This record gives sequence, structure tokens and C-alpha cells, in this order.
Amino acid sequence: MNIKKTLAITLLVLFVLSIVGQSVLAEPYEPNFKYGDPNFQFKQDFFDSSMFGPFEIELPYNLIPAEFNTAPKFSVGQKYFNAKEDATFTFEMYAADLESNSLKFSYNENLKGASIKSNGKSAKFTWTIPQSFTDADHKFQEINFVVSDGQASDTMKIIVNVENVNILPYIQTLNTITFTENEVNSHYIYAYDSDVIDTVKLSVDASTLPTGAKFISDSFSSGNIIWQPTFDQGNKEYKVVFTANDGKDTTNRIVTFKVVEKNQAPEFTMADQTVTVGTTLDLDLKNAASDKDKDPLTISIEGTLKDKFDATTGKFTWKTTTTDAGEHTLTVVVTDGVDAVKKDVKITIKAFDVNSNPIPPVNPAVPNPALPKTAVQLALDADYAALQVDFKALEDDFDQYQEDYNKAKKVNDLNNVDKYTTKLEKVDDKLKDLRNEVKDFITKSGNTAGDNKNIIDNAEELKVDIEDLRDDINVVLGKQSATSVSGNVFKSGSVTSQDSNKPVEVKMLQFPLTGGAIADTTSTGTGFGDLAFLIGGIVILFTIIMFLLVVLLK
Repeated sequence: MNIKKTLAITLLVLFVLSIVGQSVLAEPYEPNFKYGDPNFQFKQDFFDSSMFGPFEIELPYNLIPAEFNTAPKFSVGQKYFNAKEDATFTFEMYAADLESNSLKFSYNENLKGASIKSNGKSAKFTWTIPQSFTDADHKFQEINFVVSDGQASDTMKIIVNVENVNILPYIQTLNTITFTENEVNSHYIYAYDSDVIDTVKLSVDASTLPTGAKFISDSFSSGNIIWQPTFDQGNKEYKVVFTANDGKDTTNRIVTFKVVEKNQAPEFTMADQTVTVGTTLDLDLKNAASDKDKDPLTISIEGTLKDKFDATTGKFTWKTTTTDAGEHTLTVVVTDGVDAVKKDVKITIKAFDVNSNPIPPVNPAVPNPALPKTAVQLALDADYAALQVDFKALEDDFDQYQEDYNKAKKVNDLNNVDKYTTKLEKVDDKLKDLRNEVKDFITKSGNTAGDNKNIIDNAEELKVDIEDLRDDINVVLGKQSATSVSGNVFKSGSVTSQDSNKPVEVKMLQFPLTGGAIADTTSTGTGFGDLAFLIGGIVILFTIIMFLLVVLLK
């Protein structure tokens, strides 16, 4: 075979081999499928047992079989680092892999504030270290990184020395604390430190505390502000400085103490009142009320006496009469619109007050005026005053009857004229009773009493007036002639006391019948021995006259 033939055959064989080789290389190396079969599934255990297993797993087409895969590898660099709390620590890492550019990076520790980012070939670890990461001066933290290509992996460990950074202590309280004036206020204040190893001390600048305020510590780091502001401290603010120290650093905090006003109730001051019947009681209630807050006040009266109060002027006016005698309660209410106060004022109205309306003493001839009166003398003074009042009332009744009679007589009203006969008899009866009282008084007083003759003389004059009026009535009615004159019904004579058989020589004031001056006289007392006889004679005479009138009228 010549060279040309040999060369031609060689070229032909190479051509055939190239065609066969291209066909074979056109499919992946999968010896257990037929070329072009789309339903072929790779069996994971094919390379282990050369048999198809029961469990089938789909894998990416670019996954390198395990026996051909090489594990990724970290590039080893610095392994020890320093960092601080409340700072950010970063670490960049690299890894190489012959078959893959999509590596996965991770770390095993559960670190708060840590994260990792990767681009498939390298990664950046970022860690924001918490402020209270370590309780000691420092702490070593291991971080184990892992890189994987999905089939194999590599690990790398670094150590970070985290240094403690002191945290300033904190004072826990409000920026503004409110206090109420005139009330005891208490507020709790405390300080703390996130560094648990630190001990915090809380204190206050005493020079900034308002007057009366106190800080009482109940532990090293807390305490209470206790304060009862006065009314003068109301509606004001005070800046108080508190300090917390943890042994390394200090924190100051300014707290505002604000005092709010509390309403002060109004006040009413008035003493109890005592007056005598007939006196006008004037009370200025407005001037007796006051308010420290200078608030406008409203005054009112409760009870039965409110009609005597003028709310416009604030004046209470009461014109007392005999029916007002006794004790009364004036209830005054004062309000400032917020609070009200109630005050009871006792008002005593006396029917007769010897001290405020003195009667001349029964026995003015006391050797030494400075000597106090005996109980007997005081009792006699009271009896004498009572006799004066009764006799004056009797005189007033007679004067009124006489005035009314004269009016009836003037118009010739005989019916009313006759009525006054009965009224005069009533006055006469009262006069008899009064004469008996005078007699008893003379008996009790003896030589210590005053001039009783004046009482007797006055009674005699009144008796004569009664008789004269009675006679005049009888004349008007035609029961008696105008020439008939009534005699004096009083007999002169001496009055004998129980203590002595001789006439009583005493001194007493004479009653003023018409409101004139009182006369001072001295005389011998007149008795009432023939009183019963005289009264009997008058009754018999009156009966005879009435009988004659009846006979004549027939």
C-alpha cells in the first residue's frame, strides 16, 4: 500500500471518529439513560450501589457529583479584634471554591444587632454591640463563621474583645411635680443605671429646695420629697436640682416644683350679743367677714331672723320688743363661691336688766358704798323694781280707759260709757292686788326698805281718780247727781312691820304718774287696816244706787 492510499485511509478513519465523538459529547454523562429520553431522573445512590434506589431527589443540573466536588475554603486572616459597647463592629471574609461562585456565608451565634451580607465570593459581618452587652469591664465573644457551596463547607472562628462603656445613671421622675398649698404632698424619686455592676447614689442640692421641703432617702438610690407648701408659697414655681452618681459619671436633672393654690375658706368673727327689751340691735355682718384670698364674699342668714338682714348693706337690724325676750340664734353663712362657713351668734334679749337700767337702791344710806349688797337687799331691790313696773302698767291702763271714756262721753255714746264702768272695776281689782303686794313688801322690808308712804300715796291718788271717773260715769248715765262727790278711800295711819311695833321710818322714790321727775320724800307709813271695811261700804252703796235707779226707771 503506497503512501497515498495509507494517507487517504487515515484521513477517512479520523473523519468517522470525529463524527462519532461529536455525537457522544452532545449529551451529559448519564450512563443509565437512553439518549434523548426527557423523563430520565438521576438516582442519588447510583454511584454508591450502582443500583436505582427507592428515594429520588431532583438536583440542579450544574451540581457537581460529590466524588468530583471540592469544598470551599476561607481565606484566613486576623482572628482577634477589639470593640466597645454601643459601637458597630464589622468583619469582612473571603472564601474560594473551584466549582462555584455562589457560596453561602453564615454564623452560629445568636447575637443581637448582628447581620451578614454576601455576594457569593465574600461576605461582610456587621454587629451593633448593645450598650449593656457586658456586666464587667470587658467580655470576649467568639463568632464562628461557616461558608458552604451546598455540598461541602468550611468554618472560621474569630474572637472579639468587647470593652465596657459606662452608662450614665438616670433619674426617674417627672419634669414638673405639682404640689397643693396647705396640703402634705409626697413624691417618689429614684435613679438607676443600666450597668448593673454600678451602684447609684441619688442626692438633692439642698440650696435649691423651697422652704419647708425635705428629701428623705429610703435607699441609696431613691427617696421621697415631702412638702406642705404654705399659702404664701402658692401659685409659684421652684427649680430643684437632683444628682445621680454611679462612681464614674454624674447626671444632674432639674425638676420644677409647681405649687397650685388651694382655696382658703372665708372667716366670720362676731361675739355673742346681749341687749335689753326695747333696744335696737345693729350688727355689721359685712365687716365681720373676711377672706385671705381676697375673694368676693356673699353673706346670708338662715332661720327666722333672716328678714332683719339687708344683703345690700350687710347690716342686721332688730328693734326688740317685750315679745322678743329670751335667747335667739343668729345663723350667718359666708361663702366665697368655693367654700362656705357657718357661724351661730347667740342673741340674748333681757326683759329687764338691772345693770343696764339701774333703779336707785332701796337703801341709799349705806355707810360705805363700796360694800357689796347682801342677798336680802338685792332681793328687795328686785321686788321694788317689780312693784314699780306693775304700778306703771296699772296707771297706763287707767289713762287709756279715761281717754276712751272721754271720747265716748263727747259723742254722748251711753252704751260705751256704761262699758267703761266694768273696765274701771277691773282696774280697781288690780289696784287692790297691788295694795296687798305693797303691804307684803313693807312687811318683808322692815326698817331696811325705803319710804313706802310714796307707794301708798300714789295708790291713794289712783284710787281717787278711779272713784272720780266712776262718779262721772254715773252722772252721765243718770245714776247719780252731779253734786255727789266721792271721798278719799284711804285712811291715814302707820304701818307696823313684823320686826317692830313702831312706825316704819323709811325712804323711797315716789312713782312718776305722768313721766315727770321722781320726788324724794320722808314720812311716816300709812296702814291698810280699814281697807276691807271701805270696800264693803262701796259695794253696798253701789247696790243701793242701782236699786233706786231701777225703781225710778219703772
